[in-house]
Amino acid sequence: MPGSLDLSTGLYPQQPLHPCLFPQAFRLSTIRSVTNPHRAQYFGVDFIGTSGENIDSIRSCTIWNEPIEIMRNLLQWSHLAPTCPDLLHSYPFSQHDPLVIDQYPHVLFAGNQPEFSCATFDVPISEQTTDFETKTKTIRLISVPSFREKHIGVMVNIRTLECEIRAEAPPPPLQIAAIPYWPGCKCNANLLTILEPDIPSG
Repeated sequence: MPGSLDLSTGLYPQQPLHPCLFPQAFRLSTIRSVTNPHRAQYFGVDFIGTSGENIDSIRSCTIWNEPIEIMRNLLQWSHLAPTCPDLLHSYPFSQHDPLVIDQYPHVLFAGNQPEFSCATFDVPISEQTTDFETKTKTIRLISVPSFREKHIGVMVNIRTLECEIRAEAPPPPLQIAAIPYWPGCKCNANLLTILEPDIPSG
């Protein structure tokens, strides 16, 4: 799924990343390039996900800061990006709006968020029981942190919809060595040399 910094279209919804960007990865049958937002069923579980631009857009113009709270509101509003096209630039749609949530998913997630969080949200559905009680559907809401910043992946159990995080070791930081200039040298500032970290063989 592309994000705001990826080589995809600049308008929402973003188109899939082209396979020529990752020729080795796209040789695998398990790799899929999808739109942003994306809706699909995996093993009978309905997922809706975004790269988080819609969450950030709402956060910038409201008092809500928590991604889970914003996702609850998106479900109540039945729209993935209510700030389109004013704050989040999008394609013009004359007849059908693909960002409308016409059917509740089992899982709603947003990527590139500050922290990991997971919650459930019960929404009423139109079906009525025999005793005239309103039936509800439980939706799993997942805030997925930026992998570049947190080095955390999120895994969802398809059977229970429980989620857990898998932390990866961050890459070693670049070592920076400062080389001071000598008196009388005609240079205006210190020189910085970036040294690549030692990578163990094997």
